[in-house]
Parts: sequence; C-alpha cells; structure tokens
Amino acid sequence: KHVYSGHFHKPHMVHTGKKSSNCISIRYVGSPYQTSFSEAGQAKSLLLVDSRKHWQCIEEIPIDIGPRYHRLSSMHRFLDSGSANFRQGDKVAVTVCQQEVDEMRIRAETDETT
Repeated sequence: KHVYSGHFHKPHMVHTGKKSSNCISIRYVGSPYQTSFSEAGQAKSLLLVDSRKHWQCIEEIPIDIGPRYHRLSSMHRFLDSGSANFRQGDKVAVTVCQQEVDEMRIRAETDETT
C-alpha cells in the first residue's frame, strides 16, 4: 500500500510493517519550493501517481520554482560563486569566521592608505 502525505517540508519515506504483505510505505512529498534556510540545497519535485497501478509513484518530476535558500561557508565562496548562481528573490546566508573578518578589515585599511 502507498500513502502520500504533505506538511513535512523535507521529502522522505517511512515504511511500516515487517512483511511485504503488511508493509505500508508513507511518502512525505515535501513542499514544492524551499520555504526557509532549513531547506537550503533541497531538490523539490512533483510525484506522478497512477491509480491503475494502486497509486504507485510512476514518475518524480523535478521542479525549481520560488525563491531558493543558500548557505555558504565563507565570503570567498560567496564572491567566487558569482551572481549567476542566484536569481531574484533568493536568500543567501554567509557564515564568516573571525579570521576572515580580520583579513577583510586589514584589506580595507590597506586600501584606505593607498
């Protein structure tokens, strides 16, 4: 048996029962687009199910709609990624370590004196 459900934003499956005759697969489809930074990097999709095949999923169709969320581990990665990776409405969080902050501060002070 197949059960499809929503609410959970991250797509995943849960199997119940030990024997294949009693096994029920519950598939949480996930949200159709990223809604927060907790979904950064998650691929989204639509499921095509066939009622003639006992509601079995026959195709997973990737979709890429709405704003995306990106987490980057340094300012260098942000600058190296370029704006081509981002589209209007995307949200970006950059984690900057203290060493990187110090390097930027020194670079800015050097630029001011030259």
